[in-house]
Amino acid sequence: MILNIPVINFIIALLFLISFYMKVVNIENFKYEIASYNVLPKQLLLISAISILIYEFFLVILFCLGLLPMIKEILGITLMCIFTLITIKKRKSASSSTCACFGNDSLLNKFPVTRNIIISILMVINLMYNVDYSIGGNSLLIVFLLSSIVLVIDISQTIQKYKQYIEFYE
Repeated sequence: MILNIPVINFIIALLFLISFYMKVVNIENFKYEIASYNVLPKQLLLISAISILIYEFFLVILFCLGLLPMIKEILGITLMCIFTLITIKKRKSASSSTCACFGNDSLLNKFPVTRNIIISILMVINLMYNVDYSIGGNSLLIVFLLSSIVLVIDISQTIQKYKQYIEFYE
């Protein structure tokens, strides 16, 4: 079966792009988040943060453009499995069931294990369908839509911060 509009790729790319973007704009918080998992020495936190960011952005490109079929899903599922195992380890030691992968106040942070399983299931479903990519059409549309959505999210977060700032000083 051929899907003319790669909806699953769009959803997966969007999730990885939002995650990437939120981590980039708060790289220091992301380093602290990695440190809270207690799996790496302090010297590797920045390298780890940058590596994860590169990996996530690479996945965004792969899912946007439909490149490397099957490999992109394997890479994505592998990342989700690693994140899930580390989150379970953190939950056992710190009794925390949230993360800051999608910014500080995101609904997507509340149930990270469930979220990662759902994203992995989407990637497995994606493996079962042959997605039609016309380089000029769907791929560019997906890149445009993803960029627009991230811009809207950033603007809304900026407005929320501005409102909090105004309320604080009133």
